[in-house]
Amino acid sequence: MTDLEEIKSRLDIADIIRGYLRLEKAGANWKARCPFHNEKTPSFMVSSDKQIWHCFGCGEGGDIFGFLMKIDGLEFKEALKILAERAGVKLQRQPRGDYAKEKNKKETFYEINEWAAKFFEKQFQGGTPISKKITEYLHGRGLEEETIKNFRLGYAPKEWRSLQSFLKSKGYIDSDIAEAGLIIKSQIISSKINNEYHDRFRGRIMFPIADIQGRVAGFTGRVFDPLFTKEELEKQGKYVNSPETIIYNKSRILYGLDKAKLALRKKNACILVEGNMDLIMSHQAGVENAVAISGTALTETQIGTIRRYTENLMIAFDNDEAGNLAAKRSIDLAMRGGLNVKIITIKGAKDPADILKEKDGALKWQVMINSSQGAVDFYFSDVFSKYSADSAENKRKITQALLPVIRKVQNKVEQYHWLRVLAEHLNVKEEFLIEALNSIKTNKAGNYGAAGEKKQFIETRDAAGENLIGLAVKYYEAGYRDSDFSRNLSFLDARLGEIYDCFLNIVKNEKKISDFYARLSDENNNFVKKLVFIVEKKWEDEVLVKNDIDFLIKKIQFRKIKSDLNDLARDIKKAELNKDRETVKILKEEFNKIAGKLK
Repeated sequence: MTDLEEIKSRLDIADIIRGYLRLEKAGANWKARCPFHNEKTPSFMVSSDKQIWHCFGCGEGGDIFGFLMKIDGLEFKEALKILAERAGVKLQRQPRGDYAKEKNKKETFYEINEWAAKFFEKQFQGGTPISKKITEYLHGRGLEEETIKNFRLGYAPKEWRSLQSFLKSKGYIDSDIAEAGLIIKSQIISSKINNEYHDRFRGRIMFPIADIQGRVAGFTGRVFDPLFTKEELEKQGKYVNSPETIIYNKSRILYGLDKAKLALRKKNACILVEGNMDLIMSHQAGVENAVAISGTALTETQIGTIRRYTENLMIAFDNDEAGNLAAKRSIDLAMRGGLNVKIITIKGAKDPADILKEKDGALKWQVMINSSQGAVDFYFSDVFSKYSADSAENKRKITQALLPVIRKVQNKVEQYHWLRVLAEHLNVKEEFLIEALNSIKTNKAGNYGAAGEKKQFIETRDAAGENLIGLAVKYYEAGYRDSDFSRNLSFLDARLGEIYDCFLNIVKNEKKISDFYARLSDENNNFVKKLVFIVEKKWEDEVLVKNDIDFLIKKIQFRKIKSDLNDLARDIKKAELNKDRETVKILKEEFNKIAGKLK
């Protein structure tokens, strides 16, 4: 019996699906409303006897693995691992070599973070003066006790090594705890700090950040002001996030997605908010199709994650200049990512959390959601609030601001509609605007901008990664084994990373290329063959193939290094603004260390 067969024999597909949907008995089968499209009459059927599911409304269907992959947006290997654990099946094909080491390290980090979350939660228990103050503060912000427990909020004591000591008592070593991002090397030697490491989070309210499967991957810590002097507060940031680790990537993860994923499909819309409290308060108010960015601007990878669940995005950022700018950046990225974008305008408060703590906050929040306006409407309102079309100069500024936005509209009919609206507002002929619109240049990523406007290139796909995999497979299949394949690669597309890891295992164990294809899913199998077919048309000389493989590896490595440097530069600037000298020093050392790799 294969692993897959044994898993299916031990698990009832209805029990798994019941964790996501409310199933009703229908003869020998079960029925529910389909989570993958909107419907009023249940057409989603589950058969325990056949171990399959099928929707007669949208045509989707499959086995237990297919359901988990589709509803959670997982790759097959991830779904296999989760269901194997549920079934108590030890997978026969165990990873080996460096891949196994990395996998074991990931599991260790998840364990460490889970223990840390439990430690922070426990600090609320016992009724100490500090825990009472923090609980009163959270209640004052509008959080109910059940919500605090549901989102696993906790408290990091204002001590130097309380978490470190706890985790070491559980058998973990300093180097792993530090690499997981929970302790940092001490830069100051004093009577208070007499150890090499100390806790990263001190005197903070802790928000665990979970991955799509609900595993704690990192934390956000919000400083609890009453515990610090004014001078101490000036030296540290209000919020501190976990650093990048092998399980926590702030450009990929969305706070609250593990709790919101089902609601995203049911509502067929995703509400994007800025802060942890905005997200938590929205869920508490019953608006559960909300997720939040955490310590970074919205990224292309996060757009791709949202698109797995819905094509409709509603953005609700803070009602200030910074929030306005962040909303505009997110709108542009989301439109390029193919999402239908609307804006929720925050009125009478700074952010959704402030609205929701009011007595009738839930109703106000729902009204604002229902009154959301399209992305182009938002830009029109914003621009015409700044300029009146009463002079040639203002008309020029208005067209410079709005024509690039209209140019991004994919539907030509909708695009023409907005040109007519703009022409009416400016009292000019549409032909002039059409001519101006057509003169706007586009870059190859589809990012539009008027002449002189600063453009930011965004890669819409990982061309370097696709070419590398195509060439590497072709080269290996031809019998060549002398390329210096590197494991330290970071792909823009997680799918490519998974395929490349599989390929590296084949190379290391000197297996045949047929073994590589056999380990891939049917979808990835066809995808790789397509990549090989494409590169075969471009590269025929084997020497050139070897050179280009090495070039692409270096290009991808340097891309990751430059990305890390950009992230550090932003963090350094933020720390300097917060006058956090200790953090600035640590970040600059890390910056110089990474920058040395470019030489």
